[in-house]
Amino acid sequence: MVGKIREMEERFEKVVVEGAGGWEVPMGEGFGFAEFAKALGYPVLIVVGNWLGAINHTLLTVKAVEAAGCECVGLVINNLQAERDVAATTNRAVLEEICSVPVLGEVLTDADWVDWSG
Repeated sequence: MVGKIREMEERFEKVVVEGAGGWEVPMGEGFGFAEFAKALGYPVLIVVGNWLGAINHTLLTVKAVEAAGCECVGLVINNLQAERDVAATTNRAVLEEICSVPVLGEVLTDADWVDWSG
């Protein structure tokens, strides 16, 4: 997999690699996203599902990324439902206050744009 991405790097000016399922999801025996990210040397951007529990999940993920020796460049909040509860309306502000990496943007449900404001 890393070899295929290296081939793409030769063909394209920019390459973005998207993970799926979360930082701790195995990709194969003895190989997960931590090993994949380290092999590529790419910085990590965490997409945060905006619901109850997002703060805990995000803080643990940031710590795991950093503990693996990878650079976490920031967060993008992903709103999965148009109607947001109290947690979903406050998660961004709390993460901006207590997380060691910045919130870079927020994806709103059914929107065709991203809120990049801080």
